[in-house]
Amino acid sequence: MALFILLVIALLSWFTRQQRSWQDFMNDQNKRWQESIDKQNMSWQSWLDAREDRECDSLQKVTDALDRLTLSQNSMTEKLLLHDAKVEDRFANAIRVVNGTKQTPKKAKTV
Repeated sequence: MALFILLVIALLSWFTRQQRSWQDFMNDQNKRWQESIDKQNMSWQSWLDAREDRECDSLQKVTDALDRLTLSQNSMTEKLLLHDAKVEDRFANAIRVVNGTKQTPKKAKTV
Protein backbone atom coordinates (compact mmCIF):
# COMPACT_ATOMS: atom_id res chain seq x y z
CA MET A 1 0.00 0.00 0.00
CA ALA A 2 2.83 2.37 0.82
CA LEU A 3 4.34 1.58 -2.56
CA PHE A 4 1.06 2.53 -4.24
CA ILE A 5 0.95 5.84 -2.33
CA LEU A 6 4.56 6.57 -3.30
CA LEU A 7 3.74 5.75 -6.92
CA VAL A 8 0.73 8.10 -6.89
CA ILE A 9 2.80 10.88 -5.28
CA ALA A 10 5.59 10.35 -7.84
CA LEU A 11 3.07 10.50 -10.71
CA LEU A 12 1.45 13.66 -9.30
CA SER A 13 4.88 15.22 -8.89
CA TRP A 14 5.85 14.25 -12.45
CA PHE A 15 2.52 15.62 -13.85
CA THR A 16 3.07 18.87 -11.94
CA ARG A 17 6.57 19.27 -13.41
CA GLN A 18 5.29 18.48 -16.91
CA GLN A 19 2.45 20.94 -16.54
CA ARG A 20 4.82 23.64 -15.25
CA SER A 21 7.21 22.90 -18.13
CA TRP A 22 4.33 23.15 -20.62
CA GLN A 23 3.14 26.41 -19.08
CA ASP A 24 6.67 27.85 -19.25
CA PHE A 25 6.90 26.78 -22.88
CA MET A 26 3.54 28.38 -23.70
CA ASN A 27 4.47 31.58 -21.85
CA ASP A 28 7.75 31.73 -23.79
CA GLN A 29 5.91 31.19 -27.09
CA ASN A 30 3.35 33.85 -26.21
CA LYS A 31 6.12 36.28 -25.26
CA ARG A 32 7.96 35.67 -28.54
CA TRP A 33 4.75 36.01 -30.51
CA GLN A 34 3.89 39.29 -28.77
CA GLU A 35 7.41 40.64 -29.40
CA SER A 36 7.10 39.70 -33.07
CA ILE A 37 3.71 41.40 -33.31
CA ASP A 38 5.06 44.51 -31.56
CA LYS A 39 8.04 44.64 -33.92
CA GLN A 40 5.77 44.26 -36.97
CA ASN A 41 3.39 46.86 -35.57
CA MET A 42 6.24 49.36 -35.12
CA SER A 43 7.38 48.69 -38.67
CA TRP A 44 3.88 49.33 -40.03
CA GLN A 45 3.49 52.42 -37.86
CA SER A 46 6.77 53.81 -39.16
CA TRP A 47 5.73 53.14 -42.76
CA LEU A 48 2.31 54.73 -42.21
CA ASP A 49 3.89 57.81 -40.62
CA ALA A 50 6.26 58.23 -43.57
CA ARG A 51 3.40 57.79 -46.04
CA GLU A 52 1.26 60.30 -44.16
CA ASP A 53 4.12 62.83 -44.22
CA ARG A 54 4.51 62.37 -47.99
CA GLU A 55 0.77 62.78 -48.54
CA CYS A 56 0.65 65.92 -46.41
CA ASP A 57 3.59 67.38 -48.33
CA SER A 58 1.95 66.54 -51.64
CA LEU A 59 -1.35 68.04 -50.58
CA GLN A 60 0.45 71.19 -49.43
CA LYS A 61 2.07 71.48 -52.86
CA VAL A 62 -1.34 71.08 -54.52
CA THR A 63 -2.79 73.74 -52.22
CA ASP A 64 0.06 76.13 -53.04
CA ALA A 65 -0.38 75.52 -56.77
CA LEU A 66 -4.13 76.16 -56.50
CA ASP A 67 -3.46 79.39 -54.60
CA ARG A 68 -1.08 80.58 -57.32
CA LEU A 69 -3.58 79.56 -59.99
CA THR A 70 -6.35 81.48 -58.22
CA LEU A 71 -4.18 84.60 -58.00
CA SER A 72 -3.27 84.27 -61.66
CA GLN A 73 -6.91 83.78 -62.63
CA ASN A 74 -7.94 86.84 -60.58
CA SER A 75 -5.26 88.92 -62.28
CA MET A 76 -6.36 87.68 -65.70
CA THR A 77 -10.01 88.44 -64.87
CA GLU A 78 -9.10 92.02 -63.94
CA LYS A 79 -7.16 92.45 -67.19
CA LEU A 80 -10.06 91.02 -69.21
CA LEU A 81 -12.54 93.34 -67.49
CA LEU A 82 -10.33 96.35 -68.29
CA HIS A 83 -10.00 95.21 -71.89
CA ASP A 84 -13.76 94.67 -72.19
CA ALA A 85 -14.42 98.15 -70.78
CA LYS A 86 -12.03 99.69 -73.31
CA VAL A 87 -13.62 97.76 -76.18
CA GLU A 88 -17.12 98.80 -75.10
CA ASP A 89 -15.97 102.43 -74.82
CA ARG A 90 -14.44 102.35 -78.31
CA PHE A 91 -17.51 100.64 -79.69
CA ALA A 92 -19.79 103.27 -78.11
CA ASN A 93 -17.59 106.07 -79.53
CA ALA A 94 -17.71 104.48 -82.97
CA ILE A 95 -21.51 104.26 -82.81
CA ARG A 96 -21.71 107.91 -81.75
CA VAL A 97 -19.51 108.93 -84.67
CA VAL A 98 -21.57 106.89 -87.12
CA ASN A 99 -24.85 108.20 -85.73
CA GLY A 100 -23.50 111.76 -85.77
CA THR A 101 -22.66 111.64 -89.47
CA LYS A 102 -26.05 110.24 -90.43
CA GLN A 103 -27.93 112.93 -88.62
CA THR A 104 -26.88 115.73 -90.95
CA PRO A 105 -29.93 117.72 -92.07
CA LYS A 106 -31.21 117.05 -95.56
CA LYS A 107 -31.90 119.90 -97.95
CA ALA A 108 -35.47 120.41 -98.94
CA LYS A 109 -36.30 119.90 -102.62
CA THR A 110 -37.42 122.88 -104.59
CA VAL A 111 -39.99 122.36 -107.24
